[in-house]
Amino acid sequence: MKYIILTLTLLPLMACSLVENFTEEERMVPLKTTLTHKAYYYYGLNEERDRELIKSIMGVDPVTTEWCAAFVNMVLLEQRLPTSEFVSDNYLLARSFLEYGEEVTEPEQGDIVVFKRGNTEWQGHVGFYVSTTTLSNGAKVYNILGGNQDNTVNVKAYPVSRALSIRRVTDAFLIDTSIRHIEAEKAAAEVIDKNIEVVVMEKKIELVEKEIELIEEVIEEK
Repeated sequence: MKYIILTLTLLPLMACSLVENFTEEERMVPLKTTLTHKAYYYYGLNEERDRELIKSIMGVDPVTTEWCAAFVNMVLLEQRLPTSEFVSDNYLLARSFLEYGEEVTEPEQGDIVVFKRGNTEWQGHVGFYVSTTTLSNGAKVYNILGGNQDNTVNVKAYPVSRALSIRRVTDAFLIDTSIRHIEAEKAAAEVIDKNIEVVVMEKKIELVEKEIELIEEVIEEK
């Protein structure tokens, strides 16, 4: 997935045309140029109405696949950042982000928040942090911009108590990821070089065997 080249042209006017229908909570447009801000341009995408578009830009069928992680990965990929595939083999799972970036305790716009969901250890939800709201009963919720939230890209409140981890893309994480990527590329190149050496050696052996056969034929004729 990290090698998919996104060709979608972002249209800010699309988001602007929807603002009139936003609730007060949904009017929390990110002010900074953060990942949350970048993700906001997809506000309103619906898995039924925009099924083919989502399939083309996220690589999954939103009707048959839980696509919250695919949405986050797509936004990361669009910004030329590592996806959760760098830290997990199950990059389509929300919990694949539990090892992504660096964990922080106080969220900021642009952070990625992972929540628990359901009764199994693999289930979860993931999205971009927008803000925190304190309810009348004192409970706090994180307002999250994410995909597959009521089958749509929108802003939705999730209890802070359900948050498993808050992840931030830091310079240290990017440097570490780049180093690991380079090391992996080198290892792959070494394997290719060894395979080439084996093929060359096999060809040489094959030529030598043919030369021996020709010599034996000449000797038999004499």
